[in-house]
Amino acid sequence: MKILTDGRLISDKETGISRYSEELLKIYIDIYGKENITLIVSESLEKKFDGLKVIKTMYYPFNILHFFKFHKLLQTIEFDIYHSTFYSNSFFKVKNKIYITTVHDLMYKLVPNFFRKNSFVNKLAIFYFDFVVKRSLANSDIIIAVSKATQNDIMKVYQKKSIVITEGINDLTTTDERLEIDEKEIVKNDYFLYVGNNRPHKNLDFLKECYLSSNTTKKLII
Repeated sequence: MKILTDGRLISDKETGISRYSEELLKIYIDIYGKENITLIVSESLEKKFDGLKVIKTMYYPFNILHFFKFHKLLQTIEFDIYHSTFYSNSFFKVKNKIYITTVHDLMYKLVPNFFRKNSFVNKLAIFYFDFVVKRSLANSDIIIAVSKATQNDIMKVYQKKSIVITEGINDLTTTDERLEIDEKEIVKNDYFLYVGNNRPHKNLDFLKECYLSSNTTKKLII
């Protein structure tokens, strides 16, 4: 079984989809062996994957022109299963191949002004993404949702069935021990914890506003 993993959103900087892609890759390697895995990454990626067949490409997942051209690259690769770790694959589908697509969320569709505060520009961006996502899901033999909520959103927005495979948990270590709160002040079951980056769509400002306007005695740890 030849597995082709689309890791074009693997980044040299830590992101959620990048980490998901790398952890999924480890699972495929464990099951099928490195010799049966091919990984597609962005040509700008500096990260290395020793012993693995890696194909670098200039095709970006959310560029419309690249979306149309990407299947030409896929046609040159030997694979049985193609897994896109995000909701963009290619406009055209390679015949007799199984396509799997992971959907992490549909926030661009559900969060007001996700792209821009300007309503017109935001609607154009949604239309743009809808074109890519709708076609990608239509190409998919299997759609993976990372949560029940996302599964419900996929059905509500695109009327597509999906299976839920939740993301796993890893032990993380850090050499950075600088904390703005004394660990002794962190009481079990007495705090809210947010782990992630501070990009606009994460809505951290809203989280802090809600916390500060509440009457809770629990701490908010970010």
